[in-house]
Amino acid sequence: MQPRRNILQIVPARDWDAICLLPDSPPVRIPIAYWTITEETGPLMSVVAGLDEDRQFFDEQLEFVGYAHKSTPTEKVLARFPRKSASNLGTLPWRAIQYGLRAGRLAGWTTNADYPTFRSLISGTSAYKKPGRNELPLQGRRILAIMPATQAHAIYYVGKNKARYEPIFVWALAEEPDGSQTVAGIDAENFLCDEWTNFVGYEPQPPKPDEFHVTTFGGQ
Repeated sequence: MQPRRNILQIVPARDWDAICLLPDSPPVRIPIAYWTITEETGPLMSVVAGLDEDRQFFDEQLEFVGYAHKSTPTEKVLARFPRKSASNLGTLPWRAIQYGLRAGRLAGWTTNADYPTFRSLISGTSAYKKPGRNELPLQGRRILAIMPATQAHAIYYVGKNKARYEPIFVWALAEEPDGSQTVAGIDAENFLCDEWTNFVGYEPQPPKPDEFHVTTFGGQ
């Protein structure tokens, strides 16, 4: 049984798909109808997740492997995520995997210096020990509100004076540990883009904090 998640806000989604794998079938792309902020309780962190028309979470389905902008080839999405075939879907939904990836990012164990592929900094070494759920770090920032992003991109430095432009699906209003508020984009990796060390900027510039409307829903 997965930890409880509370829905904080739901907004319409635009131009993004959920990629799903089914046995003996080609990958399936399903349009995402809504984005929602959820507050996860084990460990505590706020994340943005996609919903279908019935407001069911894609990341709770074993068949789901990732989000993709409509312009992104399916093959690129499958190469990005750890489950690459329907015969190797595993027993954990993406939501559970996201806990580990997010916690690893917060702990400094992963980097996207080779964006868009996650790279572990210490896995494979004798010093590496997979953390237990109670050992995972808490988030330093909380997502308060989101709004759809249209034709917006995060820019990442990828070496040799080159940059990569990745579509973002929402702008997020984040509360910092000191109580201040900042605005960041979230892209297909499902992280706040400015948390990566090779983040350069956005195109176009993000909205201002006072342009967001915070709407609270009941828990689920």
